[in-house]
Order: sequence, then structure tokens, then C-alpha cells
Amino acid sequence: MAGEGSAAVSRVGWRDVIGSVGTAGRLIGRHWPRMLTAALLGIAFRNAVIWAAVALSASVPWLAQVVLVLAPLGYLVPIVYMLRLCADDLPRLRAAIAADAPDSPTEGRQQRLIDVSVSVLVPFLAVYTAYNLLEEDRNRFVNAAAADELFNGFSAPEGIDLLGRLQLNNPLWMILSLVAVALIVRWLLGRVERVWRFVGIAFLGAFIELFWTIYVSEQLQDGLRSAMNWLLGRTFVVATIDWWNGVVDALGWLGIPLDFSVSWLVGLFGSIGPVIVVPIAWLVVASVVLGHRLTPPERVDHPALRRVTRSVPDRVKRVGSSLLSDIGGRWAAFFGGVGLVLRTGLVPILAFCIVFLIPNLVPTVVSWCARWLIGPTDAWTFLAFAPWETAIGLALQLVATAPIVAAALDRFLMPISAPTTSEEAAR
Repeated sequence: MAGEGSAAVSRVGWRDVIGSVGTAGRLIGRHWPRMLTAALLGIAFRNAVIWAAVALSASVPWLAQVVLVLAPLGYLVPIVYMLRLCADDLPRLRAAIAADAPDSPTEGRQQRLIDVSVSVLVPFLAVYTAYNLLEEDRNRFVNAAAADELFNGFSAPEGIDLLGRLQLNNPLWMILSLVAVALIVRWLLGRVERVWRFVGIAFLGAFIELFWTIYVSEQLQDGLRSAMNWLLGRTFVVATIDWWNGVVDALGWLGIPLDFSVSWLVGLFGSIGPVIVVPIAWLVVASVVLGHRLTPPERVDHPALRRVTRSVPDRVKRVGSSLLSDIGGRWAAFFGGVGLVLRTGLVPILAFCIVFLIPNLVPTVVSWCARWLIGPTDAWTFLAFAPWETAIGLALQLVATAPIVAAALDRFLMPISAPTTSEEAAR
């Protein structure tokens, strides 16, 4: 299998890149009505969730936070549907979907996508964060809830309670406790489903994973922003920036191209997320959604672990082993997807990152077209058109993203591990 994988990777070149773009174009032409409908419904769902969270925050702040974590599903569910829709027309992906799934270590049945939802959520949230959609969800909620509290809180008996309504105080111990409790509850729900055989329990477990992954993503984003502000406020950094500005001023006209070059390099470093991280994360998302049946759950059995737990009672050891096996099984698809991308090679991945500039530019093109169609308009008047412009841009971006990712996965990655027949390969 390793030899076949290397051969498959070595054959990937620019012709495959061009071929994947052509395949994506055919998929869009064939499925665009259903994909566009799914994208628009997802965006409507996302907006409705934020509105509901604001409404609930006035009376039940903690429930508003629970509702708010559903907003990214308006972006995730349509892309999962589109990937499955495109996979039906691609032979290797169709074979991967039809493969027999391994048994889940906790539920004791064939593994389903809902069982490895955390493997989908982690790379998806990397995309969602890189597109600033997670921050946009939070900002829209905070701005609307804060405005409502400030304008209407004077008449409330308890007065204005902005921090209590927004639930912004989250210490580190609370974050770590939430993750630990979520992992244990997810394992317990799996044990309950093993007995009751009710599929709704799996969806409840997936919601718990959605809640804690989004919660941690928001806290990480806030932490990185605080760390960057702290760094920019250090005396050494401020002195260095002042020194550089002095050098540019002293050079006169010669400093203009130098300052432009340095600014360009800084901007290039800042664009690593959208240009490099986002395409790779989408490939991991697609590999989990379409190829999770090819990744068996990890079994926790290591000599070092056995030595450490030698004096632990057998009952505690069995419970701990079951919990670790559950966690490893749910993350196995994610690590399998990351390994699949790494084994593909640098050239195909960089080629895909270049191709992926197409869907990344879709919202910008839509914005240009909107401004051309509407023409010069008062800023306050244009605010009425802005939500429609954003919604259409995001919807068309989703429609362009799924076929390109599916076509690339079929040509670049799945030859490494997906089961195919000679007849399917010929097709």
C-alpha cells in the first residue's frame, strides 16, 4: 500500500490540477441548484440562530450561549451535504463512502460520521475562524445584545447587567473543566447508546462536542488577540517600530520601496491562514466526511501505559481504558485525514492552494458586482443591502468550495487509500 501511495502521489502534477478544476466545473453545472439552495438555507439558519441567541440572552443568558454555538452549523451542514452530493459522481469517493465502516469502540456498532463529529469540527473551525466568521458571530451577538441591554435595561428591575447577559467572564479553570466534563459525558452517552440503541443519543453527543470545540475556539481566539496586544505594547516592540519608522524617514524617497517591501512581506505572512491553512483544513474536513470509513478507531494499548497503570485496580483500569479508547476512536478520523494530506506531497498541496484562490475570491467578486450594480449610495442606505451582499457571497463561496475540494480529494488524495476497482479507475 505504501508503494501504491507513493506512486499515486508522484503522478500528481499540473495536469491533475487543471483536471480537478474541470471536474469541479462539471459538478457545479450539474448540481448548482441543490447546492445553492442548501447554502442559502444554511446562511438563513445561521442568522436565525444569532437572532434567537440575542432574544434569549435577556432572560436566560446561559441558554443563549448554548443556542449561539449552533450558528456554525449553518456553514458546516451545507458543505457536508454538497460534499456527499459531489462524491456520488466521483468513483474513488463513491467507493470510499460505500466501504464497510469499522466498529465503534464504545457504541459497539458500525462507526458513523456523527460518531467522529469532533474530527470534522476541529478542521472546520480552523476554516471558520480563518474566515473571521466565528468572530463575526460573536460580535453580532455582543453588539445586538449590548445595544438591547443599554437601551432597555434601565426599565428592568435589576438594571443594566451587561457582563451577566453576555457571559464574557470565562476563567481558564472553567475552560479546562468544561472540556474534561464534555469528554466524559460523550463517553457515557456512547455507553448508554450501546444499551438503548437510540440514534438520538449520538446526536446529543455530537452537540456536546460542537459546544466545547466552539467554546475552546472562541477562548483561543480571545487569548491570541490578548497576547498580540500585549506583545505590541512591550517597550522593545514599540522601540523597534519607532526605529524602523525613523530609518524609513531618514532614507527619504529610497525608503518608500523598502517600506513597501517589508509591509508586503508582513501582509504575506498574515495571509497564510486564508491561502495555506484554509485549503488544507478543507481537505481534512472532506477526507473525514467522505473517508472516515477507511480509518479504524485507535486502540489504546501501549507497553509504557501498562507499566504506569500496573498498580491501578482492574476496575479503574478498564474504565480508563474504555474512556481513552473512546477519545482515540473519535479523533482517529482527524489524524487519518491529516496523515492523508501529509502523504500527498508538497507540490500537489501547493497546487491545490493556488486553485483554491478561486472560491476564496468569490465574496470579493460579489462585493465588486454589488457596488457596480447599486452604484454610488449613501453609507446608511447601503447598510440595507450589506446583509444580502454578504449572504450571496458566502452562498456562492460554498457552492464553489465543495466541488473543488471533492474533485481534488478524488484526484490527489484518495488514490492513496480508497478501495477502487479497475472498472472505476478506468472511469
